[in-house]
Amino acid sequence: GDTGASIQLAQAFGLSSATQWMSGMAAPPAYAQSNTAFLNAYQKVWHTRTPLPASPAMYDGVIIAALAMDAAHSTSGPAVNAEIPKITAPGGTVVYSYAQGKADLAAGKHITYIGASGPFYFDKYHNVFGPFIVVRATPTGKYDTILQFTAAQLKAATSG
Repeated sequence: GDTGASIQLAQAFGLSSATQWMSGMAAPPAYAQSNTAFLNAYQKVWHTRTPLPASPAMYDGVIIAALAMDAAHSTSGPAVNAEIPKITAPGGTVVYSYAQGKADLAAGKHITYIGASGPFYFDKYHNVFGPFIVVRATPTGKYDTILQFTAAQLKAATSG
């Protein structure tokens, strides 16, 4: 899981043990513009540019929800839910931050939000298949990628 990609957890576990027994899944390196917006926001709140595991995905979830509320002109669950796949679908003006998305929506544009953890192209079940990497801690407190999965590989593996 995401917590296996946490250097804090690896250090608590002991780096020598973590390198042998611990692995984690994470999003691969993010889109530069989205990642910059995320890290700037993270820095303002937590005073560091080293986010905890899953932080980019959680950040993206909040941005998507906020943009969907703006697009729906509502906070009603069904109205917001209907907008989520629309504001993340390919084909719109690509936006990498809430401010950019809000401005483009206000200007009447169709947007495609690309987040710090990558694109969110929802299927008809509101599932998202995105790329993931599997990482393992190193004795120096860094992470090495040991496996990588594309969105297509994950979708194929889960299709029945």
